[in-house]
Amino acid sequence: RGGQWQYLSFPGKDGTGTVGDRGCNMIAVAVVASAADSKITPYEVYYSGYKSAHPYDAVNNITNNAFSCSMTSATGQDIKSQLQQGNPVITLVYGSDKGGSSPFTGSQHYMALLDINEDGTKIYVGNSYENGKYSKSKTGWYDSTDVLTSVQQAHTCVPGNNLK
Repeated sequence: RGGQWQYLSFPGKDGTGTVGDRGCNMIAVAVVASAADSKITPYEVYYSGYKSAHPYDAVNNITNNAFSCSMTSATGQDIKSQLQQGNPVITLVYGSDKGGSSPFTGSQHYMALLDINEDGTKIYVGNSYENGKYSKSKTGWYDSTDVLTSVQQAHTCVPGNNLK
């Protein structure tokens, strides 16, 4: 929600909004894609033309296929398995406004899941929504049950050999 990109226009259906208040998908893409190129920021994602496609399309294109990303199963066990294999996963979670119960949002929210501890009980979340409004709103380690609550989509990104 901060940084130089937060005020870029990113209108929703109502015609208003900025990357800072609606661009969590672009931020999650930038977090994952920056493993291939540390110069990738939300600006590069925004100006690449990615504004509404699935996150896996954007990561593939922005990194020139340094990742092999695809939509995968959104089950908790499948996501944990991908993280244990070293593959980042971009998830879409639903909060109460959308009929879910994710502690990361009241509506819907994309997050980059980057690591998992050895016993699978904690997941490291690269989270763009760090304003404190929700009980789980910062980047860091969280209980895997909280992270995997109300996951609607999972986009698994398998790094190429040059990134492993």
